[in-house]
Amino acid sequence: MATLERMSQNPNLNRPKDASECPWCRGLGWEILEGKGARQCRHIQVERQSAETARLLQAIPPKYHGYRLEELQPMPQTFTNGLPNPNWHPKQKDLIARMNHNPYLSYYLLGTWGKGKTTYAMCLYRHALEEGRPALAITLAELLKQMRAFDSKCVVDLESFRRNKEQQFLLIDEFGDAGSRVTDFASASLRELINVCEESNTQLVLTANKNEIELERYWSQADPERGPAIMRKLKQKKGAFIVEMF
Repeated sequence: MATLERMSQNPNLNRPKDASECPWCRGLGWEILEGKGARQCRHIQVERQSAETARLLQAIPPKYHGYRLEELQPMPQTFTNGLPNPNWHPKQKDLIARMNHNPYLSYYLLGTWGKGKTTYAMCLYRHALEEGRPALAITLAELLKQMRAFDSKCVVDLESFRRNKEQQFLLIDEFGDAGSRVTDFASASLRELINVCEESNTQLVLTANKNEIELERYWSQADPERGPAIMRKLKQKKGAFIVEMF
């Protein structure tokens, strides 16, 4: 109370208003609310929120800055062989509703180019960042490159992944493009990463320009048994939801 009295007697409150000053606190940092005490000035709260938003957006590619999970709308109509796809709009509405109802599932978004897969995935990524969860978004080619560069250690250390009790988020974009020929190292590393995600209850979000059968064939290039094993492991992951966007 003494603090409020000192603030109310502050000569800064009684001098002529400076147009460059905050209209609510006159530069003091606190708003005096008649009969209610004081609170931190709203301009400080806005600045803090703006700084937090700016920090968050640094992790997201600029083209996706305008998308948030709560505001997501179906993408424009798509065409198959020159004809509009009548199931496209309802399918997107169902997906958006599911993602908003449970943004913690592992979503595998499969479909041809231009269907909005990465946009949906980035909305889930932003949701995880806003909650303060450990989150990473990376293309498959870059992920494998870093795993090779760090002596088979992932950019997010696999052991720390296992130990972390908080639900983590991992988005692997372009899951059907390793950047080069699929090697035994690539398929083995990927299978290990999927195992770690399962053990640590990591939310795994994938996007790919291939369907399930094409992905299975793709990951079987180095070992005929590896592709089916990878796809089987993905589908067995708790809370996994496959969306085919063709």
